Amino acid sequence: AVVSTQSRSRYFFLFSTLLTIVLIVFTCSVAIAVLPLLAIVEDFFVNGLYYPGLPLFIGAPSKEAHMDILRSYYPKLKIDSSLTWHIVIGLVRNMFTQDYGGVKFRKLHFFGNDGVCLFKYFVTYTDPQRAYTWCVLLINFGCFTIITISYILIYIKSVVSSRKITRKEEDIFSRRNRTVQRKISFIIVTDFLC
Repeated sequence: AVVSTQSRSRYFFLFSTLLTIVLIVFTCSVAIAVLPLLAIVEDFFVNGLYYPGLPLFIGAPSKEAHMDILRSYYPKLKIDSSLTWHIVIGLVRNMFTQDYGGVKFRKLHFFGNDGVCLFKYFVTYTDPQRAYTWCVLLINFGCFTIITISYILIYIKSVVSSRKITRKEEDIFSRRNRTVQRKISFIIVTDFLC
């Protein structure tokens, strides 16, 4: 009875520790994914504005391209790089009258740089998201490393356990182990490619 109580408390401790780690990782993952979408940090994560049907702004100009156009339109206004996107949007709206429906635009967010909603992997030295991008890539690499080590440990345990099997059972288990090894290799390769 003493051994089972000790083993229960040990398993409970391991389970609660594992659950805590999973919850912390999940919370951090959600925070990292949602952070670029918050309006409070849009100056850091909005890369440009897209104006459909407006030939003055071609493509999705960055804040610097907006500054150049705004400087020429508002020559007396001191326009520098400290302007927020909110102010830039207000100045652009004032350039166009409501008689023609005003100006319509969409924000090009951090996740909107690619057609499949991937974030910016390739950032320039002047990109404000450079540190964030490198943090996300390092976290991804760390997770990939942990997954790879876990699969290697599974493979090693599989090989060790297969050595303990008698000759009669060997054929069945060796085929099963080869199948498991192929699946593990496939998972590692697909994780790496992602």
